[in-house]
Amino acid sequence: MGRVWVLFSKTNFDRAIQGKGTHMHVLAPQPRNELVPIFFNVDSSVGHNAQNSSPADIMLVQFMIRKSAERDTAGIRPDRKQRMMRVTPDGRCGPITIDGIRAVQEVMKEKHPGTTVDGRVSKARGLEYGGGFWTIVSLSAAVRRRFPESWPRIQDLGGCPGLLKMEATKSL
Repeated sequence: MGRVWVLFSKTNFDRAIQGKGTHMHVLAPQPRNELVPIFFNVDSSVGHNAQNSSPADIMLVQFMIRKSAERDTAGIRPDRKQRMMRVTPDGRCGPITIDGIRAVQEVMKEKHPGTTVDGRVSKARGLEYGGGFWTIVSLSAAVRRRFPESWPRIQDLGGCPGLLKMEATKSL
């Protein structure tokens, strides 16, 4: 049986389906996946050789990288955690953000060897591709695991920038 995706967003639905959404959105895989019941997705790619055209998407990725390194990080090597903690959610993609993305992907690759480490977060088209999970899906799962009391209300997490608060609120 194929997967059906439920889109939660105030973005124009037709534009979102065409990949032209105006802001981030939240997807719920159907049938339900217990590890990732819902996840935030980006409308445009972020990172190395990416579109980097949406400050909200860039900020979402940056914020989730940072948050996934803040709590319960026993499975993350200290050097990778440090690289992730250097990422500042400012909506601009540069070398520090790309290195933080790579650090996340390196952690993912340890658990899922098919993961591509390329410093790029692409729009997820499902939960997994080939032998790995989409980076944005893994970031959502990590933040959900570390902040269950707030998930998926990332706008309620400490340090959430104003633009991201506004976009997350619109998406939920």
